Amino acid sequence: ITITDTSGTIEAADLSTIEAANTTGSVTLSGAVTITGSESQLTTALITDEVVADSAAISITDSNGTDIDASDLSALAAKVDAVTVQNAVNIKGTDGQLKSALVTDGVSAASATVEISSTASVANVTSLYSVDTGKITATVTEGDVSTLSALATVDGGAATNALTINLTDNSVTASDIIGLDGITSIAVNAVSVEVVTGSASDIASFRAAIDAGTI
Repeated sequence: ITITDTSGTIEAADLSTIEAANTTGSVTLSGAVTITGSESQLTTALITDEVVADSAAISITDSNGTDIDASDLSALAAKVDAVTVQNAVNIKGTDGQLKSALVTDGVSAASATVEISSTASVANVTSLYSVDTGKITATVTEGDVSTLSALATVDGGAATNALTINLTDNSVTASDIIGLDGITSIAVNAVSVEVVTGSASDIASFRAAIDAGTI
């Protein structure tokens, strides 16, 4: 069966129904339509039922707060031309899986939050800065300021992100640690630090952050 619509939307559940009724072969969408449905419905239609839709886009409509695995988004992206997540879902996975889905595979998820389930490298966290998402939650692998500074200097870092940062340096500049304090809603763990250097104003800001409980 070849479905020849060239515009508009088609429900993923309807495609599964058509596939179930089709006893002679596969179901193919030849046009650039948009297939809508939950991640589960889209996975059923495009992966389990093997509906062919290379030119189609998909619109994932799970409700706000729903957990979606990044690896499932990548699997869907491999089947269609474009993937858009419409609502404020929570996309979960390792830093590598999230980078693959949101950066490499180009899944659009501007309203979604991102939750990294394992420790995340600075490089992979900053790669996620390059795509439009909501809050990023992660425990950062590295602890040295020279590497961590990229979190504060690469465009996209914001205090709305929930990055767990555990410093390992013995000596830091006040400006560096203040910069890290400004890109996470979680208090920076600076227990390892014994020496802080910097201008009087930076030292004052550092002390104020300690008093506020953000370092």
